[in-house]
Amino acid sequence: MFLDPLLWIATWQCSMIALWLYWFSRLPLESATLLFNTTWFGSAFLFFSILGDAAMAWLLPKKTPKIWYNKMKGATMFLGGMNSAMMLLSALVWKGLERDLFAKREERQIIFCCCSVGHFSQFVCNVPSFLVSKRLVKGETLTPVLRRLDLKWQELVWVPPDNTIFFIFVSASKHLIHNASFACSHSLFRSHSVWARLRSPPRSPASFTGCRLSGVRCESLLRR
Repeated sequence: MFLDPLLWIATWQCSMIALWLYWFSRLPLESATLLFNTTWFGSAFLFFSILGDAAMAWLLPKKTPKIWYNKMKGATMFLGGMNSAMMLLSALVWKGLERDLFAKREERQIIFCCCSVGHFSQFVCNVPSFLVSKRLVKGETLTPVLRRLDLKWQELVWVPPDNTIFFIFVSASKHLIHNASFACSHSLFRSHSVWARLRSPPRSPASFTGCRLSGVRCESLLRR
């Protein structure tokens, strides 16, 4: 259901799943998620930019005219290039965490929020195709919306065999959930900290002064 008919691509899929399971069982969740991102965006860079022809079987029917094949290949190479930047960002942030960089929650929130948007953009565009391809909704149900986009529901159906594109869809949704959960948790923690500071009793005015007495800072006042 998930594995590609080609043996080498199916091997790649199994290797990715094994790595993800290993990382999430042995590493802190944030580190595992960043490595999750690195391999995912890196795979997109590999298949859409470096091995562009390999991805065409997932997107285009076999009898597609050469001119449209080349146009689609050029567009996906651009997509792969964008993913290379996200791959590098995730890898460098993971390495930075080992060196005590990005120690503040606000910093990590920005990173995970950006990665969430990247995964969301890959996921959300495929939702109508998933619903139609897996026959969870009738194509005619989407017609009123698709008409505004000058699309037909038949054009949304994934090219068979759709094992790999379904694997991409499910994996992208998992990546979105992991990254969004960290972005939200850091945001909630920050909001809780701000609220706690607002509710704390105010310090005495002397604690905010840098008064000096006989040339010595009044440390006793600062500690009140």
